Amino acid sequence: MYKALVACLEGISSNEGRSWDQEAITDAHGLLSKITDSTFIICFQTVHNFFGYVRGVSSKLLGSSLDIVEGYEMIGAVKQIIDETRKNEQEFDLVYSNASDMAVKAGLDELKMPRRCARQTHRNNVPASSDKEYFKRAIYLPYLDELIPAT
Repeated sequence: MYKALVACLEGISSNEGRSWDQEAITDAHGLLSKITDSTFIICFQTVHNFFGYVRGVSSKLLGSSLDIVEGYEMIGAVKQIIDETRKNEQEFDLVYSNASDMAVKAGLDELKMPRRCARQTHRNNVPASSDKEYFKRAIYLPYLDELIPAT
């Protein structure tokens, strides 16, 4: 689906067939720029990976047959799984691998961290020796820390 979306936005932004108005072309170009950005791809894959853990619990919580104690235990189990995942290096490797595949579908050669400067205050500027390490420190770990806050 992602590859088709990228192809569609590329078609609109290049105005194939000359049938698109200027506002649609500008919007398509902006969306294409954002969804093919390395940071977006890593964020998307990180969230996608962890919604798998939460999906089962959330669907059960929507029903009326779940006991409050049972729901609390299910949430505790998911929190424990996510906490263990934070310590597991292979989990991020899977997320990064999926993101790399997604980047290839978007026509990127590889995922690249944003450029850094000495006094950057408006976005993450974590020290990292590789792109993979940067995305882990700047996106993946802070997201997990938000899911499971320290008690």
